[in-house]
Amino acid sequence: MRHNILLLMMTFNLLITGCATYTIVVFNNSGKPIDDLNVKLLNSEGDLTAGAVKPKGDGKYEINKKDIPSDSFFVSIKNSNEYLPLVRLLSIDIEPSQPLILQDKMTAIVGYVLSDTENTSPVENCIIKTLPETVETMTDSGGKFILKSQEFEEIEYTVFINKANYMESTTTFTPHADEVDTLYQAIFLKPIVTVQDTIKGKGFKVPLGGDE
Repeated sequence: MRHNILLLMMTFNLLITGCATYTIVVFNNSGKPIDDLNVKLLNSEGDLTAGAVKPKGDGKYEINKKDIPSDSFFVSIKNSNEYLPLVRLLSIDIEPSQPLILQDKMTAIVGYVLSDTENTSPVENCIIKTLPETVETMTDSGGKFILKSQEFEEIEYTVFINKANYMESTTTFTPHADEVDTLYQAIFLKPIVTVQDTIKGKGFKVPLGGDE
């Protein structure tokens, strides 16, 4: 009996201890854990709190739940020289089921292509090119494209968007080094409408004297 009580107490203590911390895992975009990051804890308004985030190795970072100011909070990673900044909204009740992924620092432009029609649906498989020439990419099923290149300079580029049965469209952008910029205005492609003329009638009658 006493042995069973001790087991119950140990189990209860483990449960309490396990519930007292909140763990996140951080990987790079190659799937490798990242240690020694300075992860900040922010409240739901995005303001810095006094809570500490402790690295535990293997990409794991532990937060004492007592330091979490509300049901929803942010973690912020902005001090890395190798990766782009990351701010993620989390819930105290649900630990992330997947690692937080830090993207390698890069210069990139994100844009969206929509059809210039009444329903403005995304247009996939558009060919995206730049002038001056850098990289080429295509839109995904959501009409999204990402142009990323180490060749980008902080000058104005023209983007050409092409797809069969659509009129070509262009836009311009100026990238910022080691930043991902989003084109806030979608690019619209106008479908090419083919009109087939039908000539009605039974034929053409040659006027009198026309064969002389």
